[in-house]
Amino acid sequence: MKRIIHPLLFLATLVIFSACSSSTSTQEEKEEKKEEIIESITYHTENGKLFKLNKLSEEKVIVITPKKVAYELTRVQVASGVKYADEQKNAFWVKGNEFMWLENDKKASSGIKNLTTDEIVGYYATDFYERRHEGYDWVGVVITDLGHDHLGVEIRSRADKKEQTCFLDAEITKVSNGKYKATLNETVTYFVFDGKNVYIMADEVENNTQLNYFCSGGGSIVNHYHRIIGPLDVNQVGE
Repeated sequence: MKRIIHPLLFLATLVIFSACSSSTSTQEEKEEKKEEIIESITYHTENGKLFKLNKLSEEKVIVITPKKVAYELTRVQVASGVKYADEQKNAFWVKGNEFMWLENDKKASSGIKNLTTDEIVGYYATDFYERRHEGYDWVGVVITDLGHDHLGVEIRSRADKKEQTCFLDAEITKVSNGKYKATLNETVTYFVFDGKNVYIMADEVENNTQLNYFCSGGGSIVNHYHRIIGPLDVNQVGE
């Protein structure tokens, strides 16, 4: 005897199946969306150990420690910086480019953010650059990417009112994250970047005077230069 399925029963079964499939699909989409990483940032300690911060949202992150252990942390309110923590008192605290990792509310590691070349290349200048229209002298630094862990450096100073005081063209080589060096006037010279500034200095304090060679009038390239938006003022900078 041939069994006949009632049309209403078939329709009801189809609706239930579709609802279940839709529910399952929606849940899978939620899980996939939950795990989507919107930004990944790498930090390192002084001894080279890496921490990876994977942002799932502005409020939630997954921190992967050097031991490859993953912690899901939630943003908590702090007086300074950005801090993510869990109920076990593990926390990842970021202040600028520096970080601190806490386990059971005690400091376990610290270090700085890994800088990409794009975060280093650009234009930098001394503090008086912002007051250049008032007649103040200034020195600027242009950093370009030469590839293979090498950067190009151009140091120029104001030259519209008098002969420029500082001039240098050089190539610097990466030593470690954010730190580059070159030998200038027989002196090992470091260029240290933190994402917002570049600090130029000799390997030893007493050797800083060797870098006066690239400036006149008692000036020196040894200085702190902050990042500026756009190229150096073409109406004032020397060639």
